[in-house]
Amino acid sequence: MSNKDLDGIMCVKHPYRPAKAFCAICGKPYCEADLTKIGNEYVCYDCLRALVKKYGKEPTVQFKSITLPVLFTALVFSLLTVYFVFAHIEFLPKLGEDLKSPEARIFIRDLIIALFFGIEVLLILLTNKNAFVLGIFLSLWIMLNFLTNPVMDLPELTTEYIVFRIILPILGILGLMLSKKNLVR
Repeated sequence: MSNKDLDGIMCVKHPYRPAKAFCAICGKPYCEADLTKIGNEYVCYDCLRALVKKYGKEPTVQFKSITLPVLFTALVFSLLTVYFVFAHIEFLPKLGEDLKSPEARIFIRDLIIALFFGIEVLLILLTNKNAFVLGIFLSLWIMLNFLTNPVMDLPELTTEYIVFRIILPILGILGLMLSKKNLVR
């Protein structure tokens, strides 16, 4: 039985409280007060005490949800992070001269974008539920920003721009879709 099948099932220790989940070890239904989460599983305190007694310590968290699609998606967003850190590195000297220069503003903007992509990588690796929404937003934003940029002349399109502003964001969205069950709980 999955935790979605709990409708109407009551806690075995507190029969007046609805059960939140089944213990991953004994399989009995328990309310929130009688459960702890270890990794992605709920365990009742009786089973947890038995484990501690048997092994002498609390079991460690296992990241079962870090799958190949999750790692692929983290790699894609890591590449985007690195790209935005170094995209306009030649503007770095302007940052020291004049913070209001267009080059300094572009460099600061790219660093802020890189920060968001770096946060996205961490959220993906932690399989945080916010990683899915943030990743979709960042990918769509980068693609739309590129496609609607009025200064971009089509003859000047470079492979770099196509790869980092179209292909990698699309791969990021595909990776997020493949990782959705691990990221959205």
